[in-house]
Amino acid sequence: MAKAKKSSTSTLQKWFGKKGFSLKRLRELFMTGKDVNEAASEPVRVVLNLSPSASSALLSGLHGAFLSQTKNGLIHVEDIVPGRRLHINPQADFSIILAPEDEALAKGAAQTAAAWMRAGVPTVVVGASQTVLVSIKTTVELNLAQAGVFGEDATTMLNTICSSSAKAMLPQLAKWLLSVSEKDLALGANWPFMRQTVSRKLILNASLANLAAGGIDIIPGADFPLMAVTQSQMAMKIAAVYGYEVNLERIPELLFIVLSGLVMRGISKGLTSPMRHGKFLIKGAIGFAGTWAVGEALIQRFENGQTIDEVLDDMGQNSKVALSKVSETVSTKWGELTGALLEIEPGAIYKAL
Repeated sequence: MAKAKKSSTSTLQKWFGKKGFSLKRLRELFMTGKDVNEAASEPVRVVLNLSPSASSALLSGLHGAFLSQTKNGLIHVEDIVPGRRLHINPQADFSIILAPEDEALAKGAAQTAAAWMRAGVPTVVVGASQTVLVSIKTTVELNLAQAGVFGEDATTMLNTICSSSAKAMLPQLAKWLLSVSEKDLALGANWPFMRQTVSRKLILNASLANLAAGGIDIIPGADFPLMAVTQSQMAMKIAAVYGYEVNLERIPELLFIVLSGLVMRGISKGLTSPMRHGKFLIKGAIGFAGTWAVGEALIQRFENGQTIDEVLDDMGQNSKVALSKVSETVSTKWGELTGALLEIEPGAIYKAL
């Protein structure tokens, strides 16, 4: 047992150094930043199929939402026209179908959804009429069941979103896109309506990781460098989501993280010093809350162009919000620990069916 502990200790010392966050670790973090830049630059193929008599409010919302911010956001737009052959690209990341408001025209949207799903492309149907959406989903599921394409799993790639306003629809769409795509950073880098949703997923993951790191007691102070690295990686990813390249310009954020980490460490030591048992609970809670507060502060920095001083001013409020989330999030998420609508993808192969 002692031997295993020594091995773990030497591993941590080798990674963080006896003094913790070293310049070597900083350089390795920027190597990680290279991977972050590459992930944010992945191409994302979006298909938008528009039904006749679709909601003008939702059409306008999609029009504004999918103005790509980089050359890697590839949009294919096609109207659903009765009798016209549909063009399919199995390499598309997801398909968004704008449903008609007239139920008599729902068949075309259902056929379109079924075609994309047969190609293995995750599909969502968006519309203002719940009756029309239910009709479309029922028709698609029957179509696929009869074809034996997915069997009992036919519904796993199909979703519907009912909303009469783009403001209410877009957050639901962002959540669905994250659930079906692994290109989180690229989604945020290309489309601003995705950024807060992607960033808060990154914040939650980092906060849960530091909740666990708070319980580490292998060598004195081991939790601080672990948490600092997790927060630094989170910061680089959030920067990439907001369209900032990860390079030497990110040093202020990393220094901010180290500073806030030292403050949280001091608070943790002050609270746990008199305690004999259960220190890891306090340290974990502070790790979670501190990471959440740092993440929220970084969102404000990148979204509003704040300086580091302004970010620090907001930290107190963010910390209060984060602490209020600890109990509810820990209890429900602990198990997760263990332009215009134009064709802008030249050369894409969309085969007519």
